[in-house]
Amino acid sequence: YLYSLKWCDIYNFSLLITLLDLNLLELQFLAFPYFVTELCDAESFLIHFDLQYSYLHFSMSPKLYTILKNNNIKAEAVFENLHLAKSRDRAKNTLRDLAGIYIIINLVDGVSMYVGSASTNRLYSRLMMHLYYLKGNSRLATSVKELGKKNFAFVVVDIISEKITDKTNLTLLSSEQYFIDLLKPSYNILPLAGNSFGYKHTSETLKKMRDNYSDARRNKIGNLNRGKSISETTRELMRIAALNRPPMSQETKDKCKKNRRPITVTRVDDNTLVGNFEDIVSAAEHIKCNEKTIRRALKTNGIVKKMYIVKDM
Repeated sequence: YLYSLKWCDIYNFSLLITLLDLNLLELQFLAFPYFVTELCDAESFLIHFDLQYSYLHFSMSPKLYTILKNNNIKAEAVFENLHLAKSRDRAKNTLRDLAGIYIIINLVDGVSMYVGSASTNRLYSRLMMHLYYLKGNSRLATSVKELGKKNFAFVVVDIISEKITDKTNLTLLSSEQYFIDLLKPSYNILPLAGNSFGYKHTSETLKKMRDNYSDARRNKIGNLNRGKSISETTRELMRIAALNRPPMSQETKDKCKKNRRPITVTRVDDNTLVGNFEDIVSAAEHIKCNEKTIRRALKTNGIVKKMYIVKDM
C-alpha cells in the first residue's frame, strides 16, 4: 500500500518501475486511472507518458491494448481518436514515406477488423480513404458511418521502409496474407491479399479499351435513338408521368442552394483576387480541382492546393 499508484508522483516514474518490477507498457495501463484526472484527460496522459519516455514509440487506450494482446498482435504504430485533427496530423507525419500492413479495428465490439497493405507513402492515404472518405470497403464504411471515427483505431503492424518494387511487393503481400489468415477479419470481403502495384494491361486489353472509347463507337451509341419518332401512346404516358411527378422536396431544394453557394477565391501568396463565382462548381472548374476539395476547405482553413483561399461571398 505504501507504494500504491495512488500516492505516486506523476512526474517520477523511475522509482515505481523499479519497486514493482514493471515494464513501461504495463505501467502505462496500471497508472491510467490514477493519473488521468491530474492531466485532465486520457489522451493528455498518454501523450505525456510518450514524451517522458521517448523510446516508447506509441501510446494506446487500455481497450485497444487488450484487443491487441488477446489477438497476439504486435503493433509498430497506433493511431486513435481519429476524429481529432491533431491525431490525423500525427498520423500524416509518422507514416510519411513508409509502406506496410495496417489493421483497422472496431473498438466498440473489439472483434471486427480490416487488414490491408499500402505501398510506399500510401499508409496515410489508406487511413484517409477508409475512415474519412469512406471508400475502399463497403462493410467498413457502413460501420464508420454508424459508429464514428472515434470508435476505430488504425494500427500499423508491419513497416517496410524501403521503396516498394516488384520484389518487395511480394514481401508486402505475404505479410498481409499472414495477418488475414491469423485474424480472419470480418470487414475483408476477400480472404486473399492483393494490390494493383506494378500491374500492366496487356496490349490486347488496351486495344479493346481504345476501341470501346473510339469516336465511331460513341457516334454509334448516340445514333441509336436519334431521329426516332415517339408514338402518341408513349407521348401520353410521358405527359401523365410528368404531371404526377411530386414537387421538389425541401431537402432537395436545400441541396440545390448549397450547389449555388457563391464564393470568392484569392491567392495565398499575395491575396490577389482570382474571381467571384456564383457557385462551387464554377470555382472548382476555374482552379482545376474537385468541388469536394472546395467544400472541405470551406469547413476548415479555406486553403486549396496550397495556392488559393476560398471563402463565402
